Amino acid sequence: MSIWNTFLNNLPEVEGPSQKFLAFKEKLKWTLVILVIFFVLGVMPLFGLGENQLERFEYFSVILGAQFGSIISLGIGPIVTASIVLQLLNGSGILKLDLTKPEGKKTFQGLQKLMAIFFIIFEASNAVPDQRARFLDRLRPGAC
Repeated sequence: MSIWNTFLNNLPEVEGPSQKFLAFKEKLKWTLVILVIFFVLGVMPLFGLGENQLERFEYFSVILGAQFGSIISLGIGPIVTASIVLQLLNGSGILKLDLTKPEGKKTFQGLQKLMAIFFIIFEASNAVPDQRARFLDRLRPGAC
């Protein structure tokens, strides 16, 4: 089990903030900027994504409460989905991680990163084949 923990603990992570205190106006400014970016990216559809591909994610959308097909869902969706699934597994007792201890938190975060990578591959594996087929159809002589 130590190889597994070593692998999970050595996954890349973001450093904590260097500045511990921010003024309220500074926090409010950055919150508003991020909210505007979030809403803009939430309504911006992915280029080339057809109705056929959105239908593939319909049941997955219902289960996870997410809407697929926008830039924001592609970026943050797998991370949030991984977190929700792991919290449900840990809360139900299927995974027995003690999140009050530092090693339990590290294991949880490592599993969350691996699950996020899984969900990224899952979403991409459904989107890429249709894009490849469309591209090859355009290359065929007489297709336009």
